[in-house]
Amino acid sequence: MKYNIRKTSLTTARLSIESSTNIDPSRKPVIIRFYPGKTSPARISTGAVLGREPGKTCALISHVRPLDLIAVREKILHVDEYRWRYFRIDNHFHPISLSLPNRCLSVEECVALLSVKETV
Repeated sequence: MKYNIRKTSLTTARLSIESSTNIDPSRKPVIIRFYPGKTSPARISTGAVLGREPGKTCALISHVRPLDLIAVREKILHVDEYRWRYFRIDNHFHPISLSLPNRCLSVEECVALLSVKETV
């Protein structure tokens, strides 16, 4: 996985992840940021996707803070299901890949992951 991090302040950054080249161009990939809210245990923000030409990569972009949970959903060509990848953002703004099931996590599972206040 190729990624780029650009800090936008002392506490925030912009994360850009490069997709696979074998994604289905008819199905838009998604990047989702889960983060603790002031009044709720988990808030959701959907990032942007730039480019989706057949056989080429696209950029999945999201604003992040340390300890955020990031989910990326891609539809791979000639495969029936979506591929889900999950990351936690460490204190140095690097995405740490999590070994989680290849499915959409429930809200309760996301809240449980956000409650862990340190990255591995």
